[in-house]
Amino acid sequence: MKKNLLLLALVLCIGFLSSVQAQRAIKNGFSINAVIGVPSESFGLDGIENMDSDIQLKGLYGFQLGNRWYFNPTDQYGIGLMVNWIDFTIGAKSTTIQNNDYGIAAIDITLLEIGPIGTFAISEDMAIDGYYNLRPTVFSWAIVDDDDDSYASAGIGFSHAIGTAFRYKVLNIGFEYVLGSIKVSQEEDNGFYIPNNEKMKTNSFRFLIGVKF
Repeated sequence: MKKNLLLLALVLCIGFLSSVQAQRAIKNGFSINAVIGVPSESFGLDGIENMDSDIQLKGLYGFQLGNRWYFNPTDQYGIGLMVNWIDFTIGAKSTTIQNNDYGIAAIDITLLEIGPIGTFAISEDMAIDGYYNLRPTVFSWAIVDDDDDSYASAGIGFSHAIGTAFRYKVLNIGFEYVLGSIKVSQEEDNGFYIPNNEKMKTNSFRFLIGVKF
């Protein structure tokens, strides 16, 4: 009797998982992604003349947590709402320029990133997403040299993300471009004067890999 009940439970479980699997391509769900970003040459400070290219950051690293909801999707197409509750990236580097050592860092924190998403199901297991997100962003950029001269700036504003992703079962692999200018609202200059700085650029190309349940 116990074996029969166990077998029945196993069959029901497999049937349930198969049903979930068949609907996985276009269905509401939760996602988590690791983020690797490549900043543009203008990333950080905007409109700064004579900035050495060695000062520019080379990489950004972080994570993204979000949900999506589809509105009356078909088996092959779906239009919905994408919300990333938090999108956090940070970049840092040290470099030597003309015998001077510098440390550079930037942080991008986005909360309640929201926008439309469209999905095309290639099969029951595979899908392609395309999306746009409006990003309420807290952004900061800082530099310090070996003489402890430093400059730091921060601001709050809106940036944008345009992206696409390929999904196979729960695996999610995506690419997106983030762009926008954040007005400097807080600035601290400690012997490291940087002229003409009014905005900070968020422009970067990002690779995402993670899971969508």
